[in-house]
Amino acid sequence: MMSPSLLILVALLFILGYKAKERNDGSITKAYERFKQQIAQFLPRMILVVIGTGFLLQIIPADLISTHLGKDAGWLPVLYGGFAGMLVPAGPAVAFTTAATLAGSGAAPAAMVAFITAWCIFAIHRILIYETHLAGPRFLLIRCVVAAPIPFIAGSLTHLMTNV
Repeated sequence: MMSPSLLILVALLFILGYKAKERNDGSITKAYERFKQQIAQFLPRMILVVIGTGFLLQIIPADLISTHLGKDAGWLPVLYGGFAGMLVPAGPAVAFTTAATLAGSGAAPAAMVAFITAWCIFAIHRILIYETHLAGPRFLLIRCVVAAPIPFIAGSLTHLMTNV
């Protein structure tokens, strides 16, 4: 079954495709060519990420994940998820696939919310590659200090909402 968000994206794809074809200026052909390039570039990476994350699941025992990151672990999964998300040096394919794999192994929603939120705000690879050099260390320090509580607040609120 398709999720509502996927249905919306598919509908939007068809609407925009129809509008591009209606323009009759070759934009639909250009869009299709770009689509083929993106698929050729992205699909092999995604396959490797999914397989690699499956290996991760085999390396880390599910009972260890459910014990330390599960609902019964209290507030600790929020801390673990928040700090782990800050340290993941990878893009969304790795971060989201890792989160999905951990969730499938029994990790609590609060841990996953903290993980993804921390990754979005503090992805270490973006900080090291871009922010340190482009924005400067003073700005980076201020941003990190101000944003530091956000993943833990989001994870804590999720913990409260899912453990009622």
